[in-house]
Amino acid sequence: MKADNTFFKDSSADPAQESAGTLEQLTLLADLSQDFVMSMDINDILRRAVKRIKTYMDAEAASIFLVDRENQNLICRASAGPVDVTDMAIRTDNGIIGRTFTTGESQMIIDARKDADFVCHVDSLTGFETRSVLCTPLIIQGNTIGVLQVLNKLDEQLFQTRDSDILRLLATPISLACLLYTSD
Repeated sequence: MKADNTFFKDSSADPAQESAGTLEQLTLLADLSQDFVMSMDINDILRRAVKRIKTYMDAEAASIFLVDRENQNLICRASAGPVDVTDMAIRTDNGIIGRTFTTGESQMIIDARKDADFVCHVDSLTGFETRSVLCTPLIIQGNTIGVLQVLNKLDEQLFQTRDSDILRLLATPISLACLLYTSD
């Protein structure tokens, strides 16, 4: 049986661009992996990860929310962008992040303001203007433990399916790091 290697394939891209894109993705994964073993501080690891992801994804902001099951909240453990939302809490059933968490499915929102689950009061509190959203769940052994989010593709561009695939790929090592560094 032939393996399907179309996970990141863009039929309109030429082979040289595909190779460069794949090399960039592998470099990002290698850099994240190195960050994970350079520190035993999960907060430092997550801060480094969101900075790298924000840059690689050409996004205005990135954040990682982890679940606080006792209080039914998702707590931002790391953020990168013009506004620091670290420690912000959102109910697990609220907003696009909550929908990502409860469904366990990635969300790609082209126009956040038109989405029924968009929580506009966060923008009001922070002064940040959310235009587009890309979220993917952080899952360990079938249990969603959090959400990885990027906001506003730069240069007025929109997130693409390829971006969603990349974010899903990055969610796995982040989920594993959270499990390893937060377990007793």
